[in-house]
Amino acid sequence: MKTHRLTITGLFMLAALLTAVMVPRLSAEIPDNPLPWVDQSIDLMRQGKWQESLELNQRIVEVFGATAPKEYGARFGGVYFRKGMCELKLLKWDEAMKSFETCRKDFANPPGITDDNPFQRTCLLVWADAAMAKQEWTLALELLATFRKECVAGKDSFDPGLFFINQAICQYHLDDFEKGHESFETVLTQAERYPVAPMMIVRALKAQGEAVIRTDKEQELLDFIAKHRAALSGRPGEMFFFGPVFIRLATESIQAGMTRAAVEWCGLAPDTADALADARACLESLGGLERIRFGPRQVLARKEVEERLARIERAMASDRSVEMSKLAVMALIHERSGNLRGAYVAYRELEESYPHSSNRENNLFNLVRVAFAVETLDVMAAF
Repeated sequence: MKTHRLTITGLFMLAALLTAVMVPRLSAEIPDNPLPWVDQSIDLMRQGKWQESLELNQRIVEVFGATAPKEYGARFGGVYFRKGMCELKLLKWDEAMKSFETCRKDFANPPGITDDNPFQRTCLLVWADAAMAKQEWTLALELLATFRKECVAGKDSFDPGLFFINQAICQYHLDDFEKGHESFETVLTQAERYPVAPMMIVRALKAQGEAVIRTDKEQELLDFIAKHRAALSGRPGEMFFFGPVFIRLATESIQAGMTRAAVEWCGLAPDTADALADARACLESLGGLERIRFGPRQVLARKEVEERLARIERAMASDRSVEMSKLAVMALIHERSGNLRGAYVAYRELEESYPHSSNRENNLFNLVRVAFAVETLDVMAAF
Protein backbone atom coordinates (compact mmCIF):
# COMPACT_ATOMS: atom_id res chain seq x y z
CA MET A 1 0.00 0.00 0.00
CA LYS A 2 2.83 2.36 0.88
CA THR A 3 4.53 1.66 -2.46
CA HIS A 4 1.23 2.25 -4.25
CA ARG A 5 0.83 5.64 -2.55
CA LEU A 6 4.38 6.57 -3.44
CA THR A 7 3.70 5.66 -7.05
CA ILE A 8 0.58 7.82 -7.16
CA THR A 9 2.47 10.68 -5.51
CA GLY A 10 5.22 10.32 -8.10
CA LEU A 11 2.70 10.45 -10.94
CA PHE A 12 1.16 13.64 -9.56
CA MET A 13 4.62 15.19 -9.28
CA LEU A 14 5.42 14.19 -12.87
CA ALA A 15 2.11 15.63 -14.09
CA ALA A 16 2.81 18.89 -12.27
CA LEU A 17 6.28 19.04 -13.80
CA LEU A 18 4.96 18.47 -17.32
CA THR A 19 2.29 21.11 -16.82
CA ALA A 20 4.90 23.60 -15.70
CA VAL A 21 6.88 22.88 -18.86
CA MET A 22 3.89 23.14 -21.22
CA VAL A 23 2.12 26.21 -19.81
CA PRO A 24 3.84 29.58 -20.19
CA ARG A 25 5.02 30.87 -16.84
CA LEU A 26 3.52 34.24 -15.97
CA SER A 27 5.07 36.68 -13.58
CA ALA A 28 4.31 35.98 -9.93
CA GLU A 29 2.94 39.49 -9.71
CA ILE A 30 0.68 41.21 -12.18
CA PRO A 31 2.71 43.85 -14.06
CA ASP A 32 1.76 47.51 -13.91
CA ASN A 33 0.96 47.42 -17.64
CA PRO A 34 0.42 44.65 -20.25
CA LEU A 35 3.71 45.25 -22.10
CA PRO A 36 5.77 42.46 -20.43
CA TRP A 37 3.04 39.93 -21.19
CA VAL A 38 2.62 41.33 -24.70
CA ASP A 39 6.34 40.80 -25.39
CA GLN A 40 6.09 37.25 -24.05
CA SER A 41 3.04 36.49 -26.19
CA ILE A 42 4.83 37.73 -29.31
CA ASP A 43 7.83 35.53 -28.51
CA LEU A 44 5.54 32.51 -28.13
CA MET A 45 3.95 33.25 -31.50
CA ARG A 46 7.37 33.40 -33.14
CA GLN A 47 8.03 29.94 -31.73
CA GLY A 48 4.74 28.65 -33.14
CA LYS A 49 3.32 28.08 -29.64
CA TRP A 50 -0.15 29.29 -30.55
CA GLN A 51 -2.09 27.76 -27.66
CA GLU A 52 0.30 29.15 -25.05
CA SER A 53 0.25 32.59 -26.67
CA LEU A 54 -3.55 32.50 -26.85
CA GLU A 55 -3.81 31.75 -23.15
CA LEU A 56 -1.46 34.61 -22.37
CA ASN A 57 -3.42 37.05 -24.54
CA GLN A 58 -6.62 35.92 -22.87
CA ARG A 59 -4.98 36.66 -19.52
CA ILE A 60 -4.03 40.14 -20.73
CA VAL A 61 -7.65 40.78 -21.68
CA GLU A 62 -8.89 39.48 -18.32
CA VAL A 63 -6.52 41.68 -16.32
CA PHE A 64 -6.35 44.86 -18.40
CA GLY A 65 -9.32 44.66 -20.78
CA ALA A 66 -11.91 46.44 -18.63
CA THR A 67 -9.94 49.68 -18.45
CA ALA A 68 -8.06 49.28 -21.76
CA PRO A 69 -10.13 51.74 -23.89
CA LYS A 70 -9.47 54.54 -21.41
CA GLU A 71 -5.92 53.70 -20.30
CA TYR A 72 -4.35 52.36 -23.48
CA GLY A 73 -6.72 53.47 -26.23
CA ALA A 74 -6.28 52.12 -29.76
CA ARG A 75 -2.91 50.54 -28.88
CA PHE A 76 -4.71 47.75 -27.00
CA GLY A 77 -6.16 46.61 -30.33
CA GLY A 78 -2.90 44.76 -30.94
CA VAL A 79 -3.72 42.39 -28.08
CA TYR A 80 -6.97 41.39 -29.77
CA PHE A 81 -5.22 41.10 -33.13
CA ARG A 82 -2.63 38.68 -31.73
CA LYS A 83 -5.37 36.82 -29.86
CA GLY A 84 -7.25 36.46 -33.15
CA MET A 85 -4.14 35.24 -34.99
CA CYS A 86 -3.63 32.52 -32.38
CA GLU A 87 -7.28 31.50 -32.68
CA LEU A 88 -6.96 31.44 -36.47
CA LYS A 89 -3.94 29.13 -36.25
CA LEU A 90 -5.88 26.88 -33.85
CA LEU A 91 -8.87 26.76 -36.25
CA LYS A 92 -11.12 28.63 -33.83
CA TRP A 93 -12.92 30.53 -36.58
CA ASP A 94 -15.74 32.13 -34.58
CA GLU A 95 -13.43 33.27 -31.80
CA ALA A 96 -10.93 34.66 -34.32
CA MET A 97 -13.61 36.63 -36.14
CA LYS A 98 -14.81 38.13 -32.86
CA SER A 99 -11.25 39.11 -31.86
CA PHE A 100 -10.57 40.81 -35.19
CA GLU A 101 -13.89 42.62 -35.00
CA THR A 102 -13.02 43.89 -31.51
CA CYS A 103 -9.56 44.96 -32.69
CA ARG A 104 -11.07 47.03 -35.48
CA LYS A 105 -14.23 48.42 -33.95
CA ASP A 106 -13.51 48.82 -30.23
CA PHE A 107 -9.93 50.05 -30.61
CA ALA A 108 -10.11 52.17 -33.75
CA ASN A 109 -7.48 54.85 -34.28
CA PRO A 110 -8.52 58.39 -33.34
CA PRO A 111 -9.23 60.76 -36.26
CA GLY A 112 -6.01 61.81 -37.96
CA ILE A 113 -3.94 59.07 -36.29
CA THR A 114 -3.12 55.81 -38.10
CA ASP A 115 -0.36 54.20 -36.03
CA ASP A 116 -1.76 53.65 -32.54
CA ASN A 117 -3.53 50.50 -33.77
CA PRO A 118 -1.49 49.43 -36.82
CA PHE A 119 -3.80 46.44 -37.31
CA GLN A 120 -7.03 48.38 -37.80
CA ARG A 121 -6.94 47.78 -41.56
CA THR A 122 -4.82 44.63 -41.95
CA CYS A 123 -7.02 42.74 -39.49
CA LEU A 124 -9.65 42.83 -42.26
CA LEU A 125 -7.55 40.37 -44.29
CA VAL A 126 -7.26 37.74 -41.57
CA TRP A 127 -10.87 38.35 -40.57
CA ALA A 128 -11.71 37.47 -44.18
CA ASP A 129 -9.57 34.32 -43.87
CA ALA A 130 -11.66 33.18 -40.91
CA ALA A 131 -14.88 34.02 -42.77
CA MET A 132 -13.71 31.96 -45.75
CA ALA A 133 -12.92 29.04 -43.46
CA LYS A 134 -16.53 29.23 -42.28
CA GLN A 135 -17.69 29.52 -45.91
CA GLU A 136 -19.16 32.96 -45.28
CA TRP A 137 -18.24 34.11 -48.76
CA THR A 138 -20.27 37.31 -48.90
CA LEU A 139 -18.84 38.56 -45.62
CA ALA A 140 -15.31 37.69 -46.72
CA LEU A 141 -15.77 39.64 -49.96
CA GLU A 142 -17.07 42.65 -48.05
CA LEU A 143 -14.04 42.58 -45.74
CA LEU A 144 -11.63 42.33 -48.68
CA ALA A 145 -13.38 45.20 -50.44
CA THR A 146 -13.19 47.36 -47.31
CA PHE A 147 -9.46 46.68 -46.98
CA ARG A 148 -8.84 47.57 -50.61
CA LYS A 149 -10.70 50.84 -50.09
CA GLU A 150 -8.89 51.78 -46.87
CA CYS A 151 -5.43 50.35 -47.59
CA VAL A 152 -2.63 52.86 -47.09
CA ALA A 153 0.30 52.35 -49.48
CA GLY A 154 3.61 52.00 -47.69
CA LYS A 155 2.00 51.30 -44.31
CA ASP A 156 -0.20 48.23 -44.79
CA SER A 157 1.99 45.24 -45.61
CA PHE A 158 0.12 42.45 -47.40
CA ASP A 159 0.42 39.96 -50.26
CA PRO A 160 -1.48 41.42 -53.25
CA GLY A 161 -1.39 38.14 -55.18
CA LEU A 162 -2.99 36.29 -52.30
CA PHE A 163 -5.56 39.09 -52.01
CA PHE A 164 -6.74 38.59 -55.60
CA ILE A 165 -6.74 34.79 -55.23
CA ASN A 166 -8.91 34.95 -52.10
CA GLN A 167 -11.21 37.40 -53.84
CA ALA A 168 -11.56 35.03 -56.81
CA ILE A 169 -12.29 32.05 -54.53
CA CYS A 170 -15.11 33.95 -52.82
CA GLN A 171 -16.54 35.11 -56.14
CA TYR A 172 -16.51 31.60 -57.58
CA HIS A 173 -18.26 30.24 -54.50
CA LEU A 174 -20.94 32.85 -55.13
CA ASP A 175 -21.14 31.64 -58.77
CA ASP A 176 -19.94 35.01 -60.09
CA PHE A 177 -17.78 33.85 -63.01
CA GLU A 178 -17.25 37.29 -64.52
CA LYS A 179 -15.71 38.82 -61.39
CA GLY A 180 -14.02 35.56 -60.40
CA HIS A 181 -12.28 35.34 -63.78
CA GLU A 182 -11.22 38.99 -63.51
CA SER A 183 -9.62 38.49 -60.08
CA PHE A 184 -7.98 35.19 -61.05
CA GLU A 185 -6.67 36.56 -64.35
CA THR A 186 -5.04 39.48 -62.53
CA VAL A 187 -2.67 36.97 -60.94
CA LEU A 188 -2.28 34.66 -63.94
CA THR A 189 -1.43 37.43 -66.41
CA GLN A 190 0.87 39.36 -64.06
CA ALA A 191 2.78 36.53 -62.41
CA GLU A 192 5.94 38.56 -61.83
CA ARG A 193 4.02 41.36 -60.16
CA TYR A 194 1.69 39.09 -58.19
CA PRO A 195 3.57 35.82 -57.50
CA VAL A 196 1.65 33.22 -55.52
CA ALA A 197 2.33 29.65 -54.42
CA PRO A 198 1.08 26.90 -56.77
CA MET A 199 -1.28 25.78 -54.00
CA MET A 200 -3.16 29.08 -54.24
CA ILE A 201 -3.53 28.72 -58.02
CA VAL A 202 -5.00 25.27 -57.46
CA ARG A 203 -7.35 26.54 -54.74
CA ALA A 204 -8.80 29.17 -57.06
CA LEU A 205 -9.05 26.69 -59.93
CA LYS A 206 -10.76 24.17 -57.67
CA ALA A 207 -13.31 26.79 -56.57
CA GLN A 208 -13.98 27.58 -60.24
CA GLY A 209 -14.36 23.89 -61.11
CA GLU A 210 -16.82 23.30 -58.29
CA ALA A 211 -18.84 26.33 -59.39
CA VAL A 212 -18.92 25.00 -62.96
CA ILE A 213 -20.30 21.66 -61.77
CA ARG A 214 -22.77 23.35 -59.43
CA THR A 215 -24.14 25.68 -62.12
CA ASP A 216 -23.76 23.33 -65.12
CA LYS A 217 -21.59 25.82 -67.03
CA GLU A 218 -18.91 23.60 -68.52
CA GLN A 219 -17.98 26.09 -71.22
CA GLU A 220 -16.80 28.60 -68.60
CA LEU A 221 -14.08 26.18 -67.54
CA LEU A 222 -13.16 25.09 -71.07
CA ASP A 223 -12.70 28.68 -72.24
CA PHE A 224 -10.74 29.69 -69.15
CA ILE A 225 -8.29 26.76 -69.35
CA ALA A 226 -7.80 27.28 -73.10
CA LYS A 227 -6.97 30.95 -72.46
CA HIS A 228 -4.60 30.42 -69.52
CA ARG A 229 -3.30 26.88 -70.01
CA ALA A 230 0.40 27.78 -69.70
CA ALA A 231 -0.07 29.80 -66.50
CA LEU A 232 -2.30 27.12 -64.96
CA SER A 233 0.05 24.26 -65.83
CA GLY A 234 3.01 25.69 -63.90
CA ARG A 235 6.11 23.60 -63.27
CA PRO A 236 5.44 19.82 -63.43
CA GLY A 237 7.57 19.23 -60.33
CA GLU A 238 5.36 21.56 -58.27
CA MET A 239 1.94 20.81 -59.79
CA PHE A 240 2.49 17.05 -59.58
CA PHE A 241 1.37 16.97 -55.95
CA PHE A 242 -2.02 18.42 -56.85
CA GLY A 243 -2.76 15.58 -59.26
CA PRO A 244 -5.29 13.98 -56.86
CA VAL A 245 -7.25 17.27 -56.78
CA PHE A 246 -7.48 17.35 -60.57
CA ILE A 247 -8.40 13.66 -60.77
CA ARG A 248 -11.19 14.12 -58.23
CA LEU A 249 -12.54 17.11 -60.18
CA ALA A 250 -12.36 15.03 -63.37
CA THR A 251 -14.37 12.25 -61.73
CA GLU A 252 -16.97 14.70 -60.41
CA SER A 253 -17.21 16.28 -63.85
CA ILE A 254 -17.93 12.90 -65.43
CA GLN A 255 -20.66 12.29 -62.88
CA ALA A 256 -22.14 15.67 -63.85
CA GLY A 257 -22.04 14.73 -67.55
CA MET A 258 -19.12 17.07 -68.36
CA THR A 259 -16.70 14.75 -70.15
CA ARG A 260 -14.83 17.55 -71.93
CA ALA A 261 -14.11 19.21 -68.61
CA ALA A 262 -12.92 15.85 -67.26
CA VAL A 263 -10.40 15.57 -70.08
CA GLU A 264 -9.08 19.06 -69.29
CA TRP A 265 -8.69 18.24 -65.60
CA CYS A 266 -6.67 15.13 -66.46
CA GLY A 267 -4.49 17.25 -68.73
CA LEU A 268 -3.58 19.53 -65.81
CA ALA A 269 -2.23 16.60 -63.76
CA PRO A 270 1.47 16.23 -64.74
CA ASP A 271 2.85 12.80 -65.50
CA THR A 272 5.35 11.38 -63.02
CA ALA A 273 8.21 11.32 -65.55
CA ASP A 274 7.74 15.01 -66.37
CA ALA A 275 7.61 15.94 -62.68
CA LEU A 276 10.75 13.91 -61.98
CA ALA A 277 12.66 15.53 -64.85
CA ASP A 278 11.60 19.01 -63.72
CA ALA A 279 12.65 18.42 -60.11
CA ARG A 280 16.04 17.10 -61.23
CA ALA A 281 16.51 20.12 -63.52
CA CYS A 282 15.72 22.48 -60.62
CA LEU A 283 18.27 20.70 -58.43
CA GLU A 284 20.89 20.89 -61.17
CA SER A 285 20.24 24.62 -61.71
CA LEU A 286 21.24 25.31 -58.11
CA GLY A 287 24.78 24.10 -58.76
CA GLY A 288 26.65 24.45 -55.48
CA LEU A 289 24.24 27.02 -54.05
CA GLU A 290 21.79 26.34 -51.25
CA ARG A 291 19.18 28.73 -52.63
CA ILE A 292 18.47 31.14 -55.47
CA ARG A 293 16.17 34.15 -55.15
CA PHE A 294 14.27 35.26 -58.22
CA GLY A 295 11.62 37.92 -57.86
CA PRO A 296 10.48 39.65 -54.66
CA ARG A 297 8.99 36.59 -52.96
CA GLN A 298 10.24 33.58 -54.91
CA VAL A 299 13.07 31.40 -53.64
CA LEU A 300 14.39 28.09 -54.98
CA ALA A 301 15.88 26.23 -52.01
CA ARG A 302 17.98 23.07 -52.27
CA LYS A 303 16.37 21.37 -49.28
CA GLU A 304 12.87 22.00 -50.63
CA VAL A 305 13.77 20.67 -54.11
CA GLU A 306 15.44 17.58 -52.62
CA GLU A 307 12.33 16.84 -50.57
CA ARG A 308 10.16 17.36 -53.65
CA LEU A 309 12.34 14.96 -55.65
CA ALA A 310 12.17 12.33 -52.90
CA ARG A 311 8.35 12.57 -52.75
CA ILE A 312 8.07 12.11 -56.52
CA GLU A 313 10.36 9.08 -56.40
CA ARG A 314 8.23 7.58 -53.63
CA ALA A 315 5.12 8.22 -55.73
CA MET A 316 6.70 6.32 -58.61
CA ALA A 317 7.17 3.30 -56.36
CA SER A 318 3.58 3.35 -55.07
CA ASP A 319 0.71 1.31 -56.49
CA ARG A 320 -1.49 4.35 -57.18
CA SER A 321 0.36 6.52 -59.69
CA VAL A 322 -1.19 9.56 -61.34
CA GLU A 323 -0.94 7.74 -64.70
CA MET A 324 -3.09 4.90 -63.36
CA SER A 325 -5.68 7.36 -62.06
CA LYS A 326 -5.77 9.25 -65.37
CA LEU A 327 -6.18 5.99 -67.26
CA ALA A 328 -9.08 4.99 -65.03
CA VAL A 329 -10.74 8.36 -65.65
CA MET A 330 -10.28 8.02 -69.42
CA ALA A 331 -11.83 4.53 -69.30
CA LEU A 332 -14.84 6.00 -67.54
CA ILE A 333 -15.05 8.85 -70.07
CA HIS A 334 -15.06 6.36 -72.96
CA GLU A 335 -17.73 4.30 -71.28
CA ARG A 336 -19.98 7.28 -70.48
CA SER A 337 -19.57 8.47 -74.08
CA GLY A 338 -20.69 5.10 -75.43
CA ASN A 339 -17.23 4.14 -76.72
CA LEU A 340 -17.08 0.70 -75.14
CA ARG A 341 -14.13 -0.44 -77.23
CA GLY A 342 -12.11 2.55 -76.01
CA ALA A 343 -13.14 1.74 -72.44
CA TYR A 344 -12.12 -1.90 -72.94
CA VAL A 345 -8.67 -0.87 -74.18
CA ALA A 346 -8.20 1.43 -71.18
CA TYR A 347 -9.32 -1.17 -68.63
CA ARG A 348 -7.10 -3.77 -70.28
CA GLU A 349 -4.11 -1.43 -70.06
CA LEU A 350 -4.88 -0.86 -66.38
CA GLU A 351 -4.74 -4.61 -65.77
CA GLU A 352 -1.58 -5.17 -67.82
CA SER A 353 0.36 -2.12 -66.61
CA TYR A 354 -0.69 -2.13 -62.94
CA PRO A 355 -1.15 -5.80 -61.92
CA HIS A 356 -0.21 -5.06 -58.30
CA SER A 357 -2.52 -2.10 -57.81
CA SER A 358 -4.60 -2.01 -54.65
CA ASN A 359 -7.51 -1.26 -56.98
CA ARG A 360 -6.89 -4.33 -59.16
CA GLU A 361 -10.06 -6.16 -58.12
CA ASN A 362 -12.20 -3.26 -59.31
CA ASN A 363 -10.16 -2.92 -62.50
CA LEU A 364 -10.65 -6.60 -63.30
CA PHE A 365 -14.38 -6.36 -62.68
CA ASN A 366 -14.69 -3.43 -65.08
CA LEU A 367 -12.51 -5.18 -67.68
CA VAL A 368 -14.66 -8.32 -67.64
CA ARG A 369 -17.89 -6.32 -67.58
CA VAL A 370 -16.96 -4.20 -70.59
CA ALA A 371 -15.44 -7.20 -72.41
CA PHE A 372 -18.82 -8.95 -72.29
CA ALA A 373 -20.49 -5.81 -73.65
CA VAL A 374 -17.96 -5.51 -76.50
CA GLU A 375 -18.40 -9.18 -77.40
CA THR A 376 -22.17 -8.73 -77.42
CA LEU A 377 -21.80 -5.80 -79.82
CA ASP A 378 -19.60 -7.96 -82.09
CA VAL A 379 -22.26 -10.69 -82.17
CA MET A 380 -24.97 -8.14 -82.94
CA ALA A 381 -22.84 -6.65 -85.74
CA ALA A 382 -22.50 -10.09 -87.31
CA PHE A 383 -26.24 -10.18 -87.98
